[in-house]
Amino acid sequence: MSHLDREVRRLQRRLWLNRWLNSLGWCLVIGIGLWIALWVPHRLFSMKWPMDTVALGMLGGVLVASIIWLMARREDRLAAASALDQAAGLRERTSTSVALQGDSADEFTAAVHHDAERSVTGIHGGRLLPVRWTGSLSLSAMMLVIAALSLLIPELDLLGRDDEKPGAVASAAEMRAKAEALKRPVSIIEKIAEQNPDVDLDTARKMDAKDLSRMKSDPGFVRREAKKQLNTLKDALKNKANADKFRAQREVNKRLRQIGQPEDPKSELRQLMNHMSAGDFAEAQEEVRKLQEKLAKNARDGKMDPEAAKKLKSQLNDLAKKLKEASEKQQAAQDKAAQQQLQNTGMTKEEAQRALSDLAKKDPEQLKKMAEDLAKRMQDKGVTKEQMEKLLDKLQQ
Repeated sequence: MSHLDREVRRLQRRLWLNRWLNSLGWCLVIGIGLWIALWVPHRLFSMKWPMDTVALGMLGGVLVASIIWLMARREDRLAAASALDQAAGLRERTSTSVALQGDSADEFTAAVHHDAERSVTGIHGGRLLPVRWTGSLSLSAMMLVIAALSLLIPELDLLGRDDEKPGAVASAAEMRAKAEALKRPVSIIEKIAEQNPDVDLDTARKMDAKDLSRMKSDPGFVRREAKKQLNTLKDALKNKANADKFRAQREVNKRLRQIGQPEDPKSELRQLMNHMSAGDFAEAQEEVRKLQEKLAKNARDGKMDPEAAKKLKSQLNDLAKKLKEASEKQQAAQDKAAQQQLQNTGMTKEEAQRALSDLAKKDPEQLKKMAEDLAKRMQDKGVTKEQMEKLLDKLQQ
């Protein structure tokens, strides 16, 4: 291959590259335009098209189309030789030599070939025709920027197609169910607030749009929010109950002061308070009985308002009932502890119960017999005399 043929082929390949870049630019413009035409309705109308697959398919189509365009429009050797003449200023010497390539036996043709070879000496075809950035590539770059900006379009459903789908209907129903579940404790709180206007329920939260949004992303939000609302209700009612309790206690103290001053250490009220503080409910019942008698006497003598006396009498009756229950529970606990102590000495359960029954009767003969039996049992167990006397004193209490 002569130097002329090499330079013509080199320039021909450069022409092909520039033509392919030009065709690629136009194919990209068309492909990106089609992709944008599909992407915009896909986002605005929620078409649910596989746009990633579409983009890859269009990219492959652009490459194939640009190659086909190149094969259909590519330059031959004569066009490349003409381009070389024009770029190097050879006045058609190269193109004439290429055109006469088949008839080299003629002297004129040989002279033309020789002149062409001489003229291209030192010429590099690739340097004469550089790679060009075509206008189609600039336009395709602009289209690519527009496509990138179209990615910012939010996903909408202007035609309302998602609402017609079974999944969307089920999702909407689920959201409504969650909203109702969240509203239920709130409605309960509101009803209780109407029935108890003095209960502070201002801390109970109202469900808003932000709560509905959180229900979509956080499945446990409804459970936690409902628990929070119910805890608010519990605390509010507990505070109200405590307030009612202390209010009633203050009222009882007020009524009791009408009977006797607690500052007086000898008054029934002071004795009642002392016994209750010491946990002696039996003696406290006795002091309540004395207070009831004093209340009845003051009411007969006209020293108290009849309505106030009636109300205080009811309160004293309730207090006496509570003290009786507390005394019975206290006695049962003491009997159980004493029974356990007797069983620890070696008595059976039935023997311990019978011993406690004898103690309750206070029969001297039975007490003496039980003491002797206990002494014998405890000596067998290795218990000292002092320990035995201490246990007997405790049982007699």
